[in-house]
Amino acid sequence: MSDLREQVGIPGSGTGLDTIVALITVADDIERQSNERMSAALLEAADLVRTLWVVLDSGVEITTIFRN
Repeated sequence: MSDLREQVGIPGSGTGLDTIVALITVADDIERQSNERMSAALLEAADLVRTLWVVLDSGVEITTIFRN
């Protein structure tokens, strides 16, 4: 997922709001997660992967502009 996101041009936030970070957090403590939380994390990750492939296959280039 990280590689796909980088190929598309979207930087990760590195926070708990980042889908990849959230998935890793769930995976790191899997024994304590409810079925609902595991399911939600996997569905969100699947949606991210699907969306990234659509963007990548479309050839759209995403650029980020940082303003100081």
